[in-house]
Amino acid sequence: MIFKKKSENLLKDLVYQEWWKKISHHLGAIYPFYDIDFPDQFSLDITDIIKQRRNRDLPVDLDPVGLACKVCLPYMLGDRTLVQGVRRAPWVYHYDNDGRFSIAELPLHGYKRPDPDVYTQLLKDALLDEAADYVNGARKVGILLSGGMDSRIVAGIIRSLQISTDSPKYVVAITWGASDSRDVVYARMIAERFNWEVQNISLNANVLAAC
Repeated sequence: MIFKKKSENLLKDLVYQEWWKKISHHLGAIYPFYDIDFPDQFSLDITDIIKQRRNRDLPVDLDPVGLACKVCLPYMLGDRTLVQGVRRAPWVYHYDNDGRFSIAELPLHGYKRPDPDVYTQLLKDALLDEAADYVNGARKVGILLSGGMDSRIVAGIIRSLQISTDSPKYVVAITWGASDSRDVVYARMIAERFNWEVQNISLNANVLAAC
């Protein structure tokens, strides 16, 4: 039974590797983690790569450069992680095996000059259709509302659904962070404008210290 489970997991991993290699050069692709000492295995879960390093008696040490990036910026620079020897697959690159990547050329898009009003409406209609599929007639839904551009657009689409279809009936805007932070303040302003309930998940020094 244990052998069967391991075989199934191995097959699943191999299928994932081949799937990712096929889409690695896509703009919307997912960029998994890998071990620079054994670069032919990828995982979306960094703990898988860390376990592999430990099983091979390789060090699992904090990357000071990655830590400096994370402290100074809200994101990691390039393909770094917080662990030495562990990287993310680079953005829009083909994997050529043996740890080598080559940049993928973006497809030609021609020189069309679309009518912005027409294409804006097409995009909005597509977003409305997708949101309607997610909501699927639900009476109450929650939306992660950071106050940034992406979540504002999602909020606007959900509000449009409410107005046009009366579904969802209730929306809970979920925010996180210090209550007076910019993102939380913006999110609250949006939710109040739409008459939505607001729930803030507090993240402060005391909460982090207790983790």
